[in-house]
Amino acid sequence: MSGQNFNSEFGYSIILPGNWSEYELEDEKNTNGFFDTSGWTGNLRVTPLNIEIDNPTEFIKSELTETYFKELNWEKIKVFSYSEALDDLCIYYWYLIENSKIYICSFTIDIGNKETDKNQKELMKIEDILKTLRTK
Repeated sequence: MSGQNFNSEFGYSIILPGNWSEYELEDEKNTNGFFDTSGWTGNLRVTPLNIEIDNPTEFIKSELTETYFKELNWEKIKVFSYSEALDDLCIYYWYLIENSKIYICSFTIDIGNKETDKNQKELMKIEDILKTLRTK
């Protein structure tokens, strides 16, 4: 994926499309927020967990025991993903394990547009962004 390299103060890097930018999150510590500046499609948040865990995969599975999730493998990243509807929003979640570090990522969209081709393409773009995440 081509774009701009974002180096987080929270110990990771990620490649964002050129028209994406970070925004300030006042209420969330240890989290970076991003959005498409040319046409808002949703908010992407990335939060690294600062905990030491012997088996991150089993930890995530135990946290998601009451949630239907998909388990995937991206080149260097183990992924657990699911979505939930809340009022007028749909939130997609990805729990990523990269280099034994856990990241919780979310993307919030308008639920009225959840199943449109446009939103499905946007979700593919979000996954392409997340696939570039690397622990520093």
